[in-house]
Amino acid sequence: IQEGKFETGGVQFFRVVGNGTHFRGYVNKEMAVHGHDDAPESGAIGLRIEGEGSILISKIELSQLK
Repeated sequence: IQEGKFETGGVQFFRVVGNGTHFRGYVNKEMAVHGHDDAPESGAIGLRIEGEGSILISKIELSQLK
């Protein structure tokens, strides 16, 4: 998985898609990371945010892919 830093300003859009063994991450609707790994077991999910400052989350959606 790639890691990196970027400067933000204003509203940001993040999307994470995991479909079996295929994973993609988007920042502002542009793919930022893509990879393949073992399929995760069913269970809980988490959101990890690091750094200093404030964050306002306006919406979180979960959808099961068919």
